[in-house]
Amino acid sequence: MRQIKIGIAEDNETMRSLIVKYIQSNSRLNIVCAASNGLELINNLDTTFPDIVILDINMPVLDGFDTLNFIRNNFPDIKVIMFSLNYDRHHIELVKKLGASSFVSKSQDLKLLIDTIIKVNENGITGNEHFFV
Repeated sequence: MRQIKIGIAEDNETMRSLIVKYIQSNSRLNIVCAASNGLELINNLDTTFPDIVILDINMPVLDGFDTLNFIRNNFPDIKVIMFSLNYDRHHIELVKKLGASSFVSKSQDLKLLIDTIIKVNENGITGNEHFFV
């Protein structure tokens, strides 16, 4: 079975390292890019070719909304999972409108993030109450 290639944009270095370590512990998943902001991630998409990108919302340089918008317009085959503490109806509806595949709160167990990655890769959706195609 082919590994799912993952890109991450998360400005908090501790959180980014934790996510990378947790994801790499799953043999089905492979981190191909771990960026500190959206622009750094975008600058690596042409060379890393992730299947799925995990985006924080609040980041310096280029935030998650603008990064998601860029990915949808320029890399439409990349699926995007938003990963943020800003987990309210407004943010969920906004990223849904912008074309995200799912939204996972940082307050959730990281196992939910892994499960969401696998579901989004297989179906394009999560199947939970927080998403959609």
